[in-house]
Amino acid sequence: MKKLLLILCILFCTIAARAQDVKAYTMDEVIHRASSRDTLYIINFWATWCAPCVAELPEFNKLQSYSEGKPVKVLLVSLDFKEDHTFKLSRFLERKKLT
Repeated sequence: MKKLLLILCILFCTIAARAQDVKAYTMDEVIHRASSRDTLYIINFWATWCAPCVAELPEFNKLQSYSEGKPVKVLLVSLDFKEDHTFKLSRFLERKKLT
């Protein structure tokens, strides 16, 4: 039993270490971050539980890649529940290869 717990603990730590570092921002911080006069910001509000939102995420990822080096930034603002932020959201972003 102890060996099984140790294996599960190691597995959990490995998965958690690979997850993206997703920061939480207040709405005021999002507005402040997107307030540059020389950059166009495209802000998409989405959630992991919203099927149409998830379906369009790859397009926003492509748009960000296409706009690289240009004064255009794509901000993906997740509206997921606070308790899902740390683990579930990071794993979702990694699984979908979203940056």
